[in-house]
Amino acid sequence: MRGAETPEAAAVREAAEEVGLDPRLPELLGRLPDHITGTGYRMTPVVALVPAPLNLTPHPGEVEECFELPLATVLDPAAPERRGAEWKGRRRGILGLAA
Repeated sequence: MRGAETPEAAAVREAAEEVGLDPRLPELLGRLPDHITGTGYRMTPVVALVPAPLNLTPHPGEVEECFELPLATVLDPAAPERRGAEWKGRRRGILGLAA
């Protein structure tokens, strides 16, 4: 973690680095509750609005694909679905959003 950087500043910085999002575009709305991953990392989801259309360029070493979700889907408690994925040779349960 970088010093006293806020989750919002980190999210904007990471979006610029990983998908080429212009850091002037996001209108920050707030945070969702923290989430602890199966590998022990704490994630703080940051919600922002960005104007369409977006011209994103995924960093090839970090991001496979960019996608968009409506805010209503992100906030819908019924939207997350539990899926399985393999990580380091072990099967793990993960939460995902149906696109």
